[in-house]
Amino acid sequence: MTDPVACRRRARQCRLIAIAVRSDEVKQALLSIAKAWVKLAAQADAYKGCESQAPGTVDLQAIDFLSVFRRTTFLKNG
Repeated sequence: MTDPVACRRRARQCRLIAIAVRSDEVKQALLSIAKAWVKLAAQADAYKGCESQAPGTVDLQAIDFLSVFRRTTFLKNG
């Protein structure tokens, strides 16, 4: 299970590193990754909500973090 607090911490770290780097390309990539971490945290929160209501009927398709990274151009080019 993904910890939403840890995801938000990673997003914050990405944003802090993005502030420090000079390359606009790297900065934009880090900000995209930070957004992906925030999205994963929200999905994990939603998953936890679903799990507590109906543990036998959780839709795991809602957690699709890898697709966010597949769409990140920085990772495709490097």
